[in-house]
Amino acid sequence: QVSAEYAAAKIIIQQYQVEANKPFAEKITIKDPKAGLTKFQALTAYSDKGEILLLTDKVAADGTLNWAPKKGKWDLYATFSGRTKQMVKRAAPGGEGFTLNHFSKPALDAYLNRFDQAFQTSKPNVRSFYNDSYEVYNADWTDDFFNEFEKRRGYDLKCFIRELASKDTVSSHIARLKSDYRETMGEMLLDNFTKPWTAWAKGVAAVRKRL
Repeated sequence: QVSAEYAAAKIIIQQYQVEANKPFAEKITIKDPKAGLTKFQALTAYSDKGEILLLTDKVAADGTLNWAPKKGKWDLYATFSGRTKQMVKRAAPGGEGFTLNHFSKPALDAYLNRFDQAFQTSKPNVRSFYNDSYEVYNADWTDDFFNEFEKRRGYDLKCFIRELASKDTVSSHIARLKSDYRETMGEMLLDNFTKPWTAWAKGVAAVRKRL
């Protein structure tokens, strides 16, 4: 079974407004009480003058924001890593539970470790392993996505969370950003799941098949 830590993940973005000389009492925490496991990832502030600030280190463990603007109005975008809570469909006995986070190599390693332990003394008498079709709904994130994005695309996605959350379908700038975002997801699926899973299956001398 897949634990919540390694379950399919999604990005959660919450917006706040703050203004100079006005108290801000809200906590930067998940508003949905049914969200389940979530992790705070970043807080980005955009001023009405075009300034951008990363305030992640200004958020305390309890969600208190230890920052106040000296002037102007600011829009705050908080990014969280959440879980889709999708369950495995028609699971085999013992396989019930959450769908795996396919963008996370540690998640795959934890999943395969169970089989490695079972096969410690001898290779399995199994002809093939099947990787079913990729149908993981709303899975669009993983806990280290920001780091992977910057490494692969060369810029910091945290500065563009407002654009990522935008519904604008006209701006070429936003379209390019979302294209980079989706390209990164595709690469991570290949590098953190498909390739290592295939290598693992080869290691136990089995035929690999994908439905």
